Amino acid sequence: MHKMGSYIDIRMNKLGYTEEMVATKMNMSQSQINKLRNGNVSKLSAFTFYKAVIALGGDFKEAIRIVFPNFQKIKLKRVPKKKRNQFGTFMLKFENVKNTPKIISIKTGIPEARISDLFFRKGSLEAFELLLIEKAIDKEPGELFMNYFLNQ
Repeated sequence: MHKMGSYIDIRMNKLGYTEEMVATKMNMSQSQINKLRNGNVSKLSAFTFYKAVIALGGDFKEAIRIVFPNFQKIKLKRVPKKKRNQFGTFMLKFENVKNTPKIISIKTGIPEARISDLFFRKGSLEAFELLLIEKAIDKEPGELFMNYFLNQ
């Protein structure tokens, strides 16, 4: 639940604004401002929040603290990392935005499930697949073979 009404009231008092002035600055009707102030708007749009902060000359940190008082207590969830096998670990150095497993799958035609098996599970890498992967990531033929199998 948001407390946009509290924020508007605090800023109005500080600036000496009337509801009509706030409505004009936010480019909203007085009725809409009144609904915000009275807590009659259950879902606060990002655009409305933005307009309020800008129109009332506040800063976003202050607005967040007032409008969403529990926001600072929210903990983000961690993105789980998949455990990689030896080939998957080896391929990390070649991964980037253009060489993600999904993109490699698209470029090579190797199904994404198969790429996942190769990178994250115990998939048995086939020569043709590695050649396709080399081509997909712009490596010379045999380059990945040499790098991957060198110390095995």
